[in-house]
Parts: sequence; C-alpha cells; structure tokens
Amino acid sequence: MIHLRYLGLRRTGLKRLPSSIRHLLNLQTLDARGTRISWLPKSFWKIRTLRHVYINEVMFLLAPISGDHNNLQTLKIQDTMVQACAWDVVHIGAMDAVRVNRSIGITGIKNWVTRPGFIEEAMERTASRIYRKSLEKAIEKIDSLISLTLHFSILPGDNLFAWAPKLHQLRSLRLWGQLSYKQQRELTDSRQFPPNLTKLVLIHSEFEQDPMPVLEKLPDLKFLELWSSYFGKSMSCSSVGGFPRLQHLVLYGVHNLEEWRVEVGAMPSLTHLTIWNCKILKMLPEGLQHVTTLRELKLIEMPCEFNDRVRNEDGYKVRHVCSIILNMSSMRHSYHSY
Repeated sequence: MIHLRYLGLRRTGLKRLPSSIRHLLNLQTLDARGTRISWLPKSFWKIRTLRHVYINEVMFLLAPISGDHNNLQTLKIQDTMVQACAWDVVHIGAMDAVRVNRSIGITGIKNWVTRPGFIEEAMERTASRIYRKSLEKAIEKIDSLISLTLHFSILPGDNLFAWAPKLHQLRSLRLWGQLSYKQQRELTDSRQFPPNLTKLVLIHSEFEQDPMPVLEKLPDLKFLELWSSYFGKSMSCSSVGGFPRLQHLVLYGVHNLEEWRVEVGAMPSLTHLTIWNCKILKMLPEGLQHVTTLRELKLIEMPCEFNDRVRNEDGYKVRHVCSIILNMSSMRHSYHSY
C-alpha cells in the first residue's frame, strides 16, 4: 500500500479515514466526495506528494492544510449538502444555549432571543468566518494550484478574493454559491482574479450588476460558464477586443435576461456559444454576425419564438456558423459534476 498513488472513496459512505493514511507516502490523489467523512487526520497533510485533493468543507475546517505543498495542483472543497452531516446542533433547555458543531462552533451563549432561521444563520456565520481564515492560511502555503473549486450555498468571507492575485499558477476556478454584496464589489476590478486564469465557472453567484465588463478584461480567459449567476435584464460585451482569447461561452438559466449586446470587435476568438434556458431573451445579439470565428451555436430549452427568429429574420446573424443546434428539451447536462 505504501506505493498507492490514487485513493478513490467517492460515494462509498465511508465515515472516517484512519490515521495510518499518513503512511501512504506516494499518494497523489484523494477523492472523498460523496462520503460521510467528517474527520480528516491532520497527519494527512504530511504527505508531500499530494497533487489532487477532493474533500468536503468539514474535513477542510477540522484539518486545514499544514506545511508546504509545492506539488498540489487541484483542490476541491465541496459543501456537505446534507446539513445534518456537517453540523451537530444541540438544544439545551428553552434555547438558552446553543452549540454549533463540536469542534468549531458557538458554545455557551446564553439567553439569545431566537427567531425563525436563527440556528441556520448562526451556523452559516460561524462556518463562514472560520472557513475564510482556514482558506486564507491554506492559500499562503500553496502557490502551485492549477485548479480550485469552492462549492457552498453561500460563499464565505467578505474578502473571499483577497488571495486570488497570489495564485499565479491557477488556470481553472469554479465557484458554486451566492456571492455577498461585498464580494461582488470586490469583483468590479479584474485584478482581483487570478492573473493567468483560463477557465472560470460561476454557479448561482447572484450578480446584481452585469459581470461582463469586468470578465472581458481577463486576458487569458478561454472558457466562461455562467450558470444562474446574474439577475439583471441586460448584458453587454461592449469593449473592442474584450474577451480577447475566449473560445467557449455558456449562458445557462439567466432567467431575467432580455437583451444581450455584443459590440463589433468583442470576443474575437469565440468558437463555441451555448445559450440554455434563458426564457425571456428576445433575440440573438446583433454583433454576433461579426464574430466570424464562431463555429458552433447551441440553443437549448429556448422558447419557440426565439428559435423561430433564428431560423428566419435573425438568420443573417449566424449565417457564417457551421453548426447550429436547436434542442427544445434538456440535454441532461448537470453542473453537479463540477
């Protein structure tokens, strides 16, 4: 076993890892997604050969990264999804004390006035604060990360992206979860993103302002996917030369989007565009006819009226596109795989 390089425990229902895991001195990959593990031996981080680690938030909080990990390339921290697996909430008497999680919670708080959602809010705030500190410390120890995934219902910390400019090796960033108002304000400057990012996936971010004017300034971005991430009615790719290297763009479930503008000279490298389940988008952007690099257009679960426009009066906008796929039903693609 000492020569083991890959340990895949995904969806096994396992509850605990033995401390002897530290003896796997050649281990490169641990995949503990979909397990019931809520405790990770701290000795695990003594394995210096680690390259790809997939764990849940509780494992990360209780055993944060220690030591230097110059080989670590992929870190995915996923929400436990089933709250009962992540938290141990104990009611004492008539709510005169609350303990949230045995190891990281709020203890001995007396005479709090309760209200609907009180416990959930207390847990969320506590986890957010401690998780943010753990993440910041971890990032300081890892400058070799190539791929980072954070998966939470609400992404923790007001300064979540303070560490991002330090990750010069990071190429892929996936953020699943609601961004707070302060976090969204952070992202009004493209310099808050990792400087060499090539792939960005934003899921349920709940942007109130159009994110495109910022994202189009990322010089190396090739893949951009927005999944139910924007609440606005209009979106604009207006800068000449904006998104200079973007090749793949996916817009999914942007439910309030009515108008999308693409100016001449924007997205000069785009080859694949998917518009999926954007129910009130009125038409394809006029400027799409000038994106001569576009080779494939997928329209999935779009209204019949929208598709009819593409077939008829809007046809000139995509006449140069080699492949146009219109699919009225879901392709059963799932972002749960991220």
